[in-house]
Amino acid sequence: MLKKAGANALLLEYEDAFPYTGRLANLSSAADSMTSEDVSMFVNAAVLGGFEVIPLVQTFGHLEYVLKLPEFSHLREADEDPADICPSHPEAFKLITEMLQQVMALHEESKYVHIGCDEVFHLAECPVCKSSSRGHDLYLDHVKAVAQFVTERFDANVLIWDDVLRKIPLKLLRTSQIGNFVEPVIWVYGTRFTDVFPTDLWTTYAKAFSDIWTAGAFKGAFGAAEFAPNVYKHLVNALTWQSVLTGVEPFFSRLRGQIFTGWSRYDHFANLCELLPNSLPSALLTLLVTSRGSAYEEVTSALHEILGCPGLVALPANIRALESDPRLWDSRKCVFVGADVVQVMWDYQGLMLQTQGLVRAAAASAWVSDYNDKHNWTSRRRVLDELKFLPPVESKVSQLGVETRRVLSQYLTPTAVEEWMQQKIVPLAKSLFDLETRGRRLASITTWGRRTRDQVAAQLHFIAGQKKDSEMNMN
Repeated sequence: MLKKAGANALLLEYEDAFPYTGRLANLSSAADSMTSEDVSMFVNAAVLGGFEVIPLVQTFGHLEYVLKLPEFSHLREADEDPADICPSHPEAFKLITEMLQQVMALHEESKYVHIGCDEVFHLAECPVCKSSSRGHDLYLDHVKAVAQFVTERFDANVLIWDDVLRKIPLKLLRTSQIGNFVEPVIWVYGTRFTDVFPTDLWTTYAKAFSDIWTAGAFKGAFGAAEFAPNVYKHLVNALTWQSVLTGVEPFFSRLRGQIFTGWSRYDHFANLCELLPNSLPSALLTLLVTSRGSAYEEVTSALHEILGCPGLVALPANIRALESDPRLWDSRKCVFVGADVVQVMWDYQGLMLQTQGLVRAAAASAWVSDYNDKHNWTSRRRVLDELKFLPPVESKVSQLGVETRRVLSQYLTPTAVEEWMQQKIVPLAKSLFDLETRGRRLASITTWGRRTRDQVAAQLHFIAGQKKDSEMNMN
């Protein structure tokens, strides 16, 4: 599917899914990391399919999966945050190069290596870094050292994310000769480009780098807790990139390529966001408009065909119609690998909204609210009336749980399936269970005393507070 849509390379960030060995063995997830055979099989299949495989190994920031561990925590730039490695520590470079060597041992044919280097939030904060160098110099020196190692050891071109470079003056970029070491990947995931990448930066980059890459996203960019990609927003991002590049491409000797990222978490500790199987329509659409340089309306028939949509399934005919169905839910009726996950997410959305509605209604209720629960003060008959809406929804959530587990088990590891269940399905069931438990307890009360002093005092205190505020406003 990806090949038909115009993709010719795969950028892979393994993080703790990579099978590290030796003293790095603890970097790998204890639950579901790949084996070296898994990696080799995947890489070989990708190459046979006509894809260039580009490994991404974080070497500065986003190293939580490494620096969280006790044995490497002393390499943190900030003691309280395991995100960034301290480039001044004598052991840091050795650790980074060991990681690169193990990854590259399973990617011997890769002509490109991405070394990350984005979102370095604690640059030059430790006492040694702070006293030895300015932040920009420290960053550039570390990046150049890692890039030089990759180039000399693996004969590969080096990519880095560009966001830290945006803050570095042109003079320093040129005197550091960073352009001889790396090719920046300019990443913008939204549509308001100038908010994150001012127009004058194109001129700056053109004077510092001969080759550049760009990056949009097809998932994992518009909300850390999203469960289905906003296809409309990702399409607009891709179309905006088309427009922007039309004006700036002549500034550079080569635009190496365009990347569309699909993050599954916002960082190592974050919950899962959109899964890959139900994000394929978004990936295919962004690829189609980019590879063909076409508008949405010109690629809908190709998208329809690649997704295996029956004749009666009509995807949004134009971009305005897509805006009304931004998650492209009708793709669940197609037959591509992953359509069943789209269906599960569609069902989840409906039950999530229904459950949230019931919980909100209870909070605003005159008989099942927090106040009623605290004071054991309610109408039993009214409570039972409200409880009768819960069992049908609870039953649907239970059924959705069974179906979600069955469907996701075809695509994800058991650990990932269980994580998704705990993050998405269990909270729905718990919300309904807690509401029913409260209601059953309140309904079990059959005798009540006089209204309590606490209740009256709370009412009087609130009224007095209102009166005081009113007097102050009048004065």
